[in-house]
Amino acid sequence: MQKEVILSIHPKYAKAIYEGRKHWEFRTVPPPIDQPIYIYETAPICRVTGMVSFAYAVSGVPEYIWNVVKSLGHFHGAGMNKPGISRDAFYAYAKGKPSITALRIEVQGR
Repeated sequence: MQKEVILSIHPKYAKAIYEGRKHWEFRTVPPPIDQPIYIYETAPICRVTGMVSFAYAVSGVPEYIWNVVKSLGHFHGAGMNKPGISRDAFYAYAKGKPSITALRIEVQGR
């Protein structure tokens, strides 16, 4: 029996996921990718607003992860490979962290 998993995501990033403008989720502690995950939008929304599934995950040092995600644009197509976060915001999130996991968003819905 699998436990239900909830990811806390800032509203602007949840909106980008739902609108198809964010194809990657970055985490220092990744959730399981073999089941749908509930999206909990943080303040001011403060509720579960949808679900997401992940196709695969890539882990490594921040610089490696950013380069891999950007290079996968050749595989997915540039229009279908949007990190949904700026390079500066990614590195601010990753600062001081030894490892980051990039999760490829497969399915999203409200």
